[in-house]
Amino acid sequence: MFDKFDKAFRKAYSQVINESSDSYNTAKAADSLISGERERRSKLTPTQKAFEESPEAGEYDIDSWKKAFLSRSNIKKNSDGSYDVNGNVVYLLFRTDTRETPAPSKLPFKFGKVKGNFIIRSENIKTLEGCPTEVGGDFKVDECGIKDLVGAPTKVGKEFQCIECDSLKSLKGFPQYVGGNVILRSEGMDEDKLQKAVKELKNVTIEGKVEYW
Repeated sequence: MFDKFDKAFRKAYSQVINESSDSYNTAKAADSLISGERERRSKLTPTQKAFEESPEAGEYDIDSWKKAFLSRSNIKKNSDGSYDVNGNVVYLLFRTDTRETPAPSKLPFKFGKVKGNFIIRSENIKTLEGCPTEVGGDFKVDECGIKDLVGAPTKVGKEFQCIECDSLKSLKGFPQYVGGNVILRSEGMDEDKLQKAVKELKNVTIEGKVEYW
């Protein structure tokens, strides 16, 4: 149960358990903490949940990110070297951060199927090579240096979002299936160009609506 709660909650819970000698009041306080945390989490958006449930989300150095990701218990390495993930993946690395190892121009691992959300936000990323073939939740790529969508999942179960990728020039590589809405915005392609590119997509199914922020 506690794996689903963040570090701050687990610390508070441990303090309640360890610092009181009154077992009855301790149990009441612990139950209150758990109920409050469950209520808080029930109000989180899917993206907020993804951040909280992904241990690598708080790592902004590539070496630390890889270490945190490989420590997860809900990943499986496939024979082709790709990773399936029974959960979310969050990749946030920025060139402006101070680090010993610069963030790479592509994802450090190749992904297969990701059952949760897959979120990328890194201006260093120049290609979507290595992205999952299939994402069960949302696929969001923000503030990356990509010129097209080649390498994006072929199937996205929920929302597809690509915003603030201002080098974007083409929707080549767009998923074949999106189970929710599509959100697009780029200085490299104004709304008219984006609308035209979406209309020209072939063999693509979008179950939701297309928004141009």
